Amino acid sequence: MIKVKVDGRIVSVQETEPLFAGAADIQQCQFVFDKSWTGFSKTAVFRVGDEIHTKLLDDDDCCVLPWELLTRRHTGYKLEVGMYGVSADMKIMTSVWDSLGMIREGARPGRDARNPADSIYEQIMAKLQRIYEAMGIQDEGFPAVVQRAETAAQLAAESAAQAARTLEELKNELASSGMADIPYCIEYGTLAYNSTETEELTFRFSQSYESEPVFIPYADHRALTLAVEALRSETGFYGGKIIVTNTSGESIGATVAVSAYCAQPADEGSGGE
Repeated sequence: MIKVKVDGRIVSVQETEPLFAGAADIQQCQFVFDKSWTGFSKTAVFRVGDEIHTKLLDDDDCCVLPWELLTRRHTGYKLEVGMYGVSADMKIMTSVWDSLGMIREGARPGRDARNPADSIYEQIMAKLQRIYEAMGIQDEGFPAVVQRAETAAQLAAESAAQAARTLEELKNELASSGMADIPYCIEYGTLAYNSTETEELTFRFSQSYESEPVFIPYADHRALTLAVEALRSETGFYGGKIIVTNTSGESIGATVAVSAYCAQPADEGSGGE
């Protein structure tokens, strides 16, 4: 079994196995989390190049490797794993990537002709349906749960992919400029929008930073467009002003999630989110 340790935003592969193209539903990946992940639903994010697949963890924090990434066309490429979590109040936790190893050519790789594995939305819904059936809850309230799960699934898939790409770009930029050892933090927050007009929302960090942050905002409604301006004081950058523009002309209630990559804490003594 493949074993992965998750300490905050750091993912480290403890034990791995040879990866072969053509394998399907036979390799289990088990995750061990620190206490910072308590209360978060946990989704494993797997990547080969620019292609990403997500797997919802079971009650034992395990999942199988996605067969869609163990195909002949991926032979010779590195399979990476990251982690994504959403809490009940829509807080978001993501991690950096770590490598599970290179995908080798299988002796009998088979054909890439299976039906796609369950999407992350379908996995969430299957788990919710079992819980509802066990509790004897009727289906009248289920559409609302469906909508919430679908929103969370979309948020997970899109935000995790973009956050991972931005983090890689930031790390590469620091390395190319000779500043690879500069400490950085990832700040998260969720804000509520409920209006027909443009509104300014404020996202505050847990501490100040010397360098201007890289922001990734996301709204779970397609009619909303977002822009971010960094907020700065004498002690450094302390947050962001998120400008939410409603292009529909109708009242919209939505969640705005913000991730920010912040280098060089101005106050090394403070921490946490």
